[in-house]
Amino acid sequence: MKTRILSAAVALVLLFAVLLCGNMWILKIAVGIIGAIGLFELYRAFEYQVHKELTWVGMLLGFLIPFLPSVNSIVTVLFFYALFGIAVMVFRPQQLSFSDVTNFLVFQIYVPCALSCLVSVRETEFGAYAIWLILGGAWLTDTFAYFVGCAFGKRKLCPVISPNKTIAGAVGGMTGTALSALIYGFVLNRYFTVSLIPLAFLGICLGIVAQFGDLTASKIKRERGIKDFGHLMPGHGGVIDRFDSILFTAPMVSLFITYFTIFTK
Repeated sequence: MKTRILSAAVALVLLFAVLLCGNMWILKIAVGIIGAIGLFELYRAFEYQVHKELTWVGMLLGFLIPFLPSVNSIVTVLFFYALFGIAVMVFRPQQLSFSDVTNFLVFQIYVPCALSCLVSVRETEFGAYAIWLILGGAWLTDTFAYFVGCAFGKRKLCPVISPNKTIAGAVGGMTGTALSALIYGFVLNRYFTVSLIPLAFLGICLGIVAQFGDLTASKIKRERGIKDFGHLMPGHGGVIDRFDSILFTAPMVSLFITYFTIFTK
């Protein structure tokens, strides 16, 4: 327990230091490293280490994606990575299947592309405030779901994937996150204008997708017969174990602030 608490404290200090320093290069480097490590964890879980060309190129792309300037450039890079994977498959058909190539491409979307939304959100005008919606959406959903589930949970949500999760916990996580987003909006209204209705809707969406992120990681681990994706954080597992919900909340916040007006001067 002491090891778990200590590793969590160190990780939180590093995270807050990166987010509060305001240096985008530091954030991009941190996100790139996390993305590359997350890909390595997936490659190991699926026993893809033997495909060294695809794994090494994939990890390099995982590091570089947060530095790319636009969605179009990311799509272009992923397209050529897919072509590279198909070329390897054509010349080594007995070792690499089309579903393997598809997995390599999906892994890029699942981890580094999702994490790069941390960068895109932070680079917006109100990014210093919006980025906390990403983290809060992940952490608060898990916290509310846990306590509400312990207190009122009876009917299981997805017993095959995660036996401890309950419907009451899922509803509590979604509701608690939505209310927390509203409270955050009321606080920020002292400094600039916040549209509370879109923010509340975002909170509901975050409470939903955060749980899908957790369940997705649990599904992969059950399929692959592993307890954790890695041991980067003692007592907490690997990158994907800790960022599974953020992989879903980051794109959601990025989507909302792109198409909805939440913060205005």
